[in-house]
Amino acid sequence: MFNFARLQKACLLDLAVETRPGVILGHKNIPINAVGCYVPGGKYPLLASAHMSITTANVAGCSRIISCAPPFNGQPAPAFAEQRPVINGWLSLPATAPRLPDIKGTMP
Repeated sequence: MFNFARLQKACLLDLAVETRPGVILGHKNIPINAVGCYVPGGKYPLLASAHMSITTANVAGCSRIISCAPPFNGQPAPAFAEQRPVINGWLSLPATAPRLPDIKGTMP
């Protein structure tokens, strides 16, 4: 997964074309600073979604990666991100807002 994400990133190139004198069209790839990755849990946790979202964000250079997952067997779900609030369902999404301070610990 990591190698594929690295190769995929290498394909993203900036583009600038002067279509007429003084008219420049194009696009620029700018990585985001923070990302929130939800990893579905419950009876059948989908840990592959953690690999697909967290690994890709790591390769992209995101400085703040948060994974959100419901508890697994009463314990915090395994995750690969530095911050991982343990909150069920949609309630975890606001915790990924970049304006919030760093999240420490877990919530039951």
